Amino acid sequence: MKAMRRTDALGFLAKRGWLSITSPEFREAVSERLVVRSYKPGDVIYRAGDPPGGLWAVVHGGIEIGSATQAMTFGRPGMWFGEAPLVIGIPTRQVSVAAAQPTTMATLPLADCRAILGADPSGWRWLAFLSCALQVITLDAFKDQLLRD
Repeated sequence: MKAMRRTDALGFLAKRGWLSITSPEFREAVSERLVVRSYKPGDVIYRAGDPPGGLWAVVHGGIEIGSATQAMTFGRPGMWFGEAPLVIGIPTRQVSVAAAQPTTMATLPLADCRAILGADPSGWRWLAFLSCALQVITLDAFKDQLLRD
């Protein structure tokens, strides 16, 4: 898979998904610190039990989010996740995330998340919005698992 240019990834995230609805100042602070990475199918982004980390966004491709034994949902371009260590301070990752296909991800390391929120506490509003949006995705995935074949 050809690596996506950082400028293309940032342009995509500025127009689609959670970052696109944030204030211009917050979006710029996040964009300045994002790291873009490429993954092959099956590559693990992080595992349940790993130390806490920052935010992640799917830029291209797709991911599986699940437990140690089963996939719970899929993430497509524009999806952001990984906010729990910031919001509730959990000591480890609660789910595993892996590339389901050739995938480009952007990540905002935990220290950078904390620095942005420390410099601009109004950024917590945007993080709360992300957390609420992910709660809806989680409830939908749970509902889908209850459906009978």
